[in-house]
Amino acid sequence: MRITLNNLLGKALITVMAATLMTGCGFQLRGLVEVAPLLSTLKVTTPDNYSQFSRKLVHSLEANNISVSDQAPYTLKVLSNEQERKVASFSGNAQAAEYRVRLTNKYQLENRSGLVIIGPFKAQAERVFLHEPNNAAASASEERLITEELDKDIIRQIQLRLAALSNTDIENAEAEAEAKKLAEEKKKQPL
Repeated sequence: MRITLNNLLGKALITVMAATLMTGCGFQLRGLVEVAPLLSTLKVTTPDNYSQFSRKLVHSLEANNISVSDQAPYTLKVLSNEQERKVASFSGNAQAAEYRVRLTNKYQLENRSGLVIIGPFKAQAERVFLHEPNNAAASASEERLITEELDKDIIRQIQLRLAALSNTDIENAEAEAEAKKLAEEKKKQPL
């Protein structure tokens, strides 16, 4: 088969046009989110800042071009990150056949002075896995893999929530929270 310059240029032109169309319609690779410029730098706090979840969250934010800094104007504060494991079904001999693993995460967005401006929100993900009573190592490995997937799901939910906020949403929420705080302080003052 002979490749001519016209064939090569034609294929290149089709590739460029397809990429332009996909970008123009809003196509993005899974995992990538765009946030409002006000959230391009965030402080992140979690119940355990050295946990695997915390490291994954920070890494994922940074992979989406969100700088993580203690000097940021807004804080993504993870209030809780809980894991629950329950029997989902039993086998014929009354032993656990399946387990349900559920992760629940509560988080909010605060301004620099610690005032909650958006939230708290709850992100939740769960999966069911088969329990192998004769192969405890395989069951433990399966549960660990599922927990890692659930962490990714929770982080994705958090990022999508942040991506849904515009600068105007953030500024309005902050103004409302400050006005509410001032009104409450005014109520507490003696006449």
